[in-house]
Amino acid sequence: MKKYIITLIFLMSLILTSCSTLKLASPESFEQSYAYAKTTESVMLEAAHISYKNGLITKATESYIAVTIENTNETVKAARELSKTDLSSATSQLNGALQIIASLKDFMEKQGITN
Repeated sequence: MKKYIITLIFLMSLILTSCSTLKLASPESFEQSYAYAKTTESVMLEAAHISYKNGLITKATESYIAVTIENTNETVKAARELSKTDLSSATSQLNGALQIIASLKDFMEKQGITN
């Protein structure tokens, strides 16, 4: 079962990184970036939860990831709302959230979650 979980985590990380690494589908519009952020947050949160359940990370690490994703999600939602009136500022806000997501992804990789 643990081998299956590790394989699942690896596959999720492969999906997340393949498009951005290969530059196959870089988000070009605000909506594409928004969708990328939401999808990435969901996959990262699920990977952290699975890793904790299987004893690969501590509860503190899982909580740190969950809180960071929750805070980033609020920023992403606010950017989406702002995009209705000020697309330039919303794009800047969303790009900031995407940078946090990228940093968190690096942290997770160092913890062995997405490798």
